[in-house]
Amino acid sequence: MAFKNTINDDFAWEMSRLLRFYPFMENQEILPRFNIQDQKGVIGSQKVRFESHFPIQPWLMEEIPIKKRLKEEHPGDWEKTWNYGFDLVSYPAEDVIIENYFDYLRKKGKTILEKEHSRTVEFENSLLDGIDVKETLRNLHLGKLYVKDQQPIKGDVGTVVVIFDERDEENKYSFQMTWYAEHPNESDLALYSTPPGEKLIGPGISRAEYGGLLSVFPPKGIRQVWTDERFDRAKTKAERLLMAGIQYSEKKHIIYVAPSPPKQYFHVLAERYGRHILYIPLSQLSDTMIKKVKYFHFLADRRLRSIASRYIRL
Repeated sequence: MAFKNTINDDFAWEMSRLLRFYPFMENQEILPRFNIQDQKGVIGSQKVRFESHFPIQPWLMEEIPIKKRLKEEHPGDWEKTWNYGFDLVSYPAEDVIIENYFDYLRKKGKTILEKEHSRTVEFENSLLDGIDVKETLRNLHLGKLYVKDQQPIKGDVGTVVVIFDERDEENKYSFQMTWYAEHPNESDLALYSTPPGEKLIGPGISRAEYGGLLSVFPPKGIRQVWTDERFDRAKTKAERLLMAGIQYSEKKHIIYVAPSPPKQYFHVLAERYGRHILYIPLSQLSDTMIKKVKYFHFLADRRLRSIASRYIRL
């Protein structure tokens, strides 16, 4: 009743669902008992009804079962059977997450470029690209109107390089590979990560962590980044991925996400290829989303995709 009267019926209904998960209180017979079913309840002799403004789905009345991750029947079973070669594949549900993240970074990069090519000027005889409301309100006491002047952006956003660990001084991310797209909606990937098989969560399923990765989209069957002699001048794995990103970008702008900006040498190198590096500090991105995309899974065999959902929780 307190929730109902403080906010509304919808809030009271949601709280009643939440409170069902609290343990029962023993030896509290002096407290009134609240019996609830559907959207009706009774406290003593008083009837309570929740007049919800939103349709309450039948499944909301049921407890949601928590899917427990399967475990080894005997400790060490998964380690004994772990074996991989050239058949390492990804988990499709995670592919969607990482591709959506690359798409988000490309859109964010375009937004940054638009801001860099936009200026606010005092209104003279044209509204140009629209009224700049913030600047106009800021100078309201002057009685002046300000408008936006958006300059056209040359070129689009191409490759994306995301670096979580630049130096990898402890060689934590000792595994490198080039992963090719399985269909036109995926990127060609080059990555360095923790080794497959280091942390097994299922038979033939290994959890891993990216140190850095490169997305080339649309995919075009790039050469093996880690053995390509053109990138041997790179001093770190992160620099190698950036070199490859410059080489393989079909668009003018390259997104580079990392804890610190690239050296001036790479800006010069990019200009030589007619490219431009747009740096986005890693600290400016959501920690929650970074953690979601930083961890992924190797599957030792394509057939394991049919059972991977039993062991991988997204």
